[in-house]
Amino acid sequence: MSCLRSQGGAIVNVSSVHAVATSTNIAAYAASKGGLLALTRAMALEFAQDGIRVNAILPGAVDTPMLQAGLDRGHVQGSDLQVQVHDLGRKHPLGRGGATG
Repeated sequence: MSCLRSQGGAIVNVSSVHAVATSTNIAAYAASKGGLLALTRAMALEFAQDGIRVNAILPGAVDTPMLQAGLDRGHVQGSDLQVQVHDLGRKHPLGRGGATG
């Protein structure tokens, strides 16, 4: 931090949309992401006087094994997993979810 304090800079934390809007069966995950968002806000206030910006990004649906496992736990009968991923992505402002790689 001493290097950042002398020159300013930025810290970017990666949280999740579940920090502000979550779903069932992931309470611990949502709590951890909410905690990271609170930490980000506190750090932003604390380090502003040193010219250090602190922000968080909150990605939404990204087609990963974790997302697919979560959808699979939802037990939506008669619905293909990839169709569920696609439908979830359509709810985003860009009209699609994220992809890895």
